[in-house]
Amino acid sequence: MIIKKQLGNITALFTTEENSKITSFIVVPTNMVDKVLEDKLNVSYFTKYGNRQPDSMFQVAFLGDSPSRDFSSGMSYRNSETSKNMHFVKQEIKEENDFITLITYLEDNKGIKGKQVLRYKKGYDCLEIYNEVTNNSSENKILEYISSFSLDEITPFVIDNDPSTIVLHRFRNHWSGEGHLESLPVSNFEMENTWSLYGIRMERFGQVGTMPARGFLPFVSLEDTLNNVTWAVQIEAPASWQIEVGYHTSGLHISGGIADYNFGHFRKILKPNESFKTNKAYISVVNGSLLEASQKIIEYQNSLKVFKKSEEAMPIIYNDYLFTNGNPSLINEKKQIAICEKLGINTFVMDDGWFKNEVNNCGYLGDWVVNTKQFPGGLKEYAHEINKANMLAGIWIEFENVTIGSNASLKLNWMHTRNNILIKHEDRIFLDFRKKEVFDYYLNHIVNTLKESNVSYLKVDYNENIGLGVDGAESLGEGLRLHIEAVLMFYRKLKESLPNLVLEICSSGGMRHEPTFISLADMVSFSDIHEGVEGALCACNLQYFMAPRIMQVWATMRDYYNDDEIIYRMVQGMLGRLCLSGDLSVYDEARLKIIKDGIDFYRKIAFIIKDGTTYHINTKNLNSYRFLHDSFSLLRGSKNKDYMLFYAFAVKAPIKDIEDTLPYNDYEIIASYGKGISAIKDNIIIVKPNNYQTFASVFLLKRKGVE
Repeated sequence: MIIKKQLGNITALFTTEENSKITSFIVVPTNMVDKVLEDKLNVSYFTKYGNRQPDSMFQVAFLGDSPSRDFSSGMSYRNSETSKNMHFVKQEIKEENDFITLITYLEDNKGIKGKQVLRYKKGYDCLEIYNEVTNNSSENKILEYISSFSLDEITPFVIDNDPSTIVLHRFRNHWSGEGHLESLPVSNFEMENTWSLYGIRMERFGQVGTMPARGFLPFVSLEDTLNNVTWAVQIEAPASWQIEVGYHTSGLHISGGIADYNFGHFRKILKPNESFKTNKAYISVVNGSLLEASQKIIEYQNSLKVFKKSEEAMPIIYNDYLFTNGNPSLINEKKQIAICEKLGINTFVMDDGWFKNEVNNCGYLGDWVVNTKQFPGGLKEYAHEINKANMLAGIWIEFENVTIGSNASLKLNWMHTRNNILIKHEDRIFLDFRKKEVFDYYLNHIVNTLKESNVSYLKVDYNENIGLGVDGAESLGEGLRLHIEAVLMFYRKLKESLPNLVLEICSSGGMRHEPTFISLADMVSFSDIHEGVEGALCACNLQYFMAPRIMQVWATMRDYYNDDEIIYRMVQGMLGRLCLSGDLSVYDEARLKIIKDGIDFYRKIAFIIKDGTTYHINTKNLNSYRFLHDSFSLLRGSKNKDYMLFYAFAVKAPIKDIEDTLPYNDYEIIASYGKGISAIKDNIIIVKPNNYQTFASVFLLKRKGVE
């Protein structure tokens, strides 16, 4: 049995195999439905050497479940006893405003009920999905694994996959090395049939702890290059998570969600009639490339986000960190405030160090009391000076852990333990936000501090991963999940208490690049790449994963930069939300004019950064962030393609032009920032760098005849 549900340009297929009664789930582009091979979906077609069952759309496992006998025990909980017994019951469709919700109900014969919820917003080529399991038995059940989604039978357009024609895309993500695209054919992972179709091939990746983007971004994509179809998925993953890509019986599968007991020590007791709902996943499938599929997810997520009116003009930020290096004072901040006002910067943020202890000048986290020696009038005077210069005042904070030596660190009953031992990472210990006294104290303290001082921008950082898990629940992983849920609620309460607060979420730069945290932020830090030229490459690659309108990108200025290096950093910052840093007081009028020209140009192109689409990211030839020896570029345009932005970079590059193909052949260059010589020939933009060692320019194009 095959059920087809069209949801705009995506069609969901639910296939129930006759012998096992197991229902699988796949999505395809609607215009490709007639090319789906039913024999591929009928798994019994392949079972020449025994009964190889299909994969269930509802992947769940409880303590005591028999694993599948395919050598997967210890590697994966997929196709456990409960999963295999979950049978299709019914579907229902609900339609409300712009949304269509499709709910699929499943159950086994032991009192376990499952529900897959698909949500489609009209006009967007992306599906939101989550699973929910309910214990309807008369005894407690211990949940050890449940996925947020499971896609099977990839690719459904051929009977037998050629693994060299299917590409696995994922992004490695490390401190100051975020968004590193890894694209490999699945043959690299041996994802193909054995002679008897027996066994399983599996590549599991993810991370453990409270820095969800450490190691990998919570994203996966499979591209069928023969049929030009790409599947892409982001998962909500605020703490430990996993994604599994595997080959089983007849096709590839991908699934993901909270890290299971094997990977993240997750166990949860479900009492009779209790339910557990997963975090969401976001799925797209397109006739096209990885970039096209990923942009569909980004566009959908942006459509759900409510942006503050104050952010619609894409205000430009100055952050003092690369000037003060964590040792600010009102006297030295005034040097930068005057220059920022002159340049037309909108927001001034004081980073680390404003709270340093007055006795020994140590930056203890946890107490959050301003150092009145450095700031005699407190934060209120600091904000007043900035407001006088027609800018919003911001400060940095890191409220989830504390430094040993602070007054807060003496409250050991506020801190996390693991196996009844205080979790300590050198001088850091961790606050338990499940505890009402912790939650209430810090919420009131931070809200009152911001209100009293008239600080209206908050950069929240997080610089240490808590690890495997914490005490206080059925398992360390469940303790961690409950803690991070409390942290997310803290963010929500903070926003409710201060509705006009502009919130930047940072975690050692980009270690919380994850849909849940991103949804709470007005901006997220793109990286901690303060120095070096690789920041531009990182900011280009991250546009696969998030919208540049919320991605804050450093443009650090140093006194030893020449004109080309200043321009490079400015163009780098224009790949997202422009954030200047460094000592601007060392620059003469000529160099300040280069910066001011960049700021003025940024305002001309901000509408494309804010609401446009990224069409090309040309970075595939660059495998190292630190050792760049080539040119790279990015093409972003308005959704109607009337306007285009072309970013061109070269670092120690061979002497060659930087080129890209435009959607149409009637564009003209109407403005630019940088020194490159440019031309358009037919539908090709051609840029000749003036300097192949450190070069960057950005060009604004318009179609002829557009008003």
